[in-house]
Amino acid sequence: MLLKAHRLASPFSATTTLCFPPPMVAARITTRSAAKIERAVKKAELGERISAHGLRHTFASLLIVGLKLDPVNDAPQLGHSNPNVTVGTYSHLFDKARAAESMRSALGDGFEHLLAASG
Repeated sequence: MLLKAHRLASPFSATTTLCFPPPMVAARITTRSAAKIERAVKKAELGERISAHGLRHTFASLLIVGLKLDPVNDAPQLGHSNPNVTVGTYSHLFDKARAAESMRSALGDGFEHLLAASG
């Protein structure tokens, strides 16, 4: 609720606004921006240092592995002009998502009869 209120109050509240717009690319983060991120992490009592790069990678992981979105949908959210950049940068995550989906499917096929019988 608090994050939603903060987002709606910000100038970046449109649904088309990127979570990490291009100026927030880790290589372009200024010392001032990095300090703001560190203060926010400390205030949130996360207990460890989190970098803008780490936040960006976590967001990419949530899109790719958690939501199972494809590179065409992920690229604009990550500030990539071309989905090939997204695939090249995060190929290990797409591999992980495919392996997880394959395992879920195999487990479902192998144990579906047990699930149907217990319902």
